[in-house]
Amino acid sequence: MGITGWSYGGFMTMFAVTQTNRFKAAVSGAGLSNWQSYYGENSIDQWMIPYFGASVYDDPAVYARSSAINYIKQVHTPTLVVVGDRMASVPRPSRTSFWHG
Repeated sequence: MGITGWSYGGFMTMFAVTQTNRFKAAVSGAGLSNWQSYYGENSIDQWMIPYFGASVYDDPAVYARSSAINYIKQVHTPTLVVVGDRMASVPRPSRTSFWHG
């Protein structure tokens, strides 16, 4: 069984492979792996405080719990991470850090 997603689905794909080994392969497009760094890197952050309940500066732990990068050592699923220079709403470092991990 495989898993794939784009944008928020890309994040969910990254997070899923850190939580289970049930998938044989994964593809994450325009996903993000680190909500903490994303808070300061993106230009569409108005929804983040209502979604997480606080800013990353007020409650970094809630962002850390949802960040796939914090569970990267648990990944055993081969994952293709799709990166493009024109994906402005999800900065490239979040995807390349997942790939590097």
